[in-house]
Amino acid sequence: MVKYKVISGAVPETLTSGQAVTFNFGLPDVPDRGSGLLFYMVDTREGEHAYRIEISGSFQCKIALPKGNNFATLHTPIGHLGQVNVLQFASEGGVAPVDILNVVLFYDS
Repeated sequence: MVKYKVISGAVPETLTSGQAVTFNFGLPDVPDRGSGLLFYMVDTREGEHAYRIEISGSFQCKIALPKGNNFATLHTPIGHLGQVNVLQFASEGGVAPVDILNVVLFYDS
C-alpha cells in the first residue's frame, strides 16, 4: 500500500549558500526496502546553485540548477528511511538562495 508523509508545507525554507535546511520527521513503520520517492518544489530565483540531499547522514543525490529564475516540482528516489528520519538539503555552492517548499514523501509499507 502506498502511503505518504507531508514533511513541509507551502511556506518555503530558504537554502542559502554554504547552509543546510533540515527536516526531522517520523514514520509509523519502516518503508519497504527503506526507500521512497521525495517530491518537492524549488524556486531558484537567480539559479546557478547546486545542493545535495541526505537522509539521516546518508548521501542520496546531488542536483544542479541552471542559471535563471526557475520554479519547478522535482522528485528524487531516496533510501535509508527508518521510523525516525532527518532529511537535509545542503548547499554545494553558488550565491543565489533556493526556496524549498511542499516536501512530500511517498513510500510503500
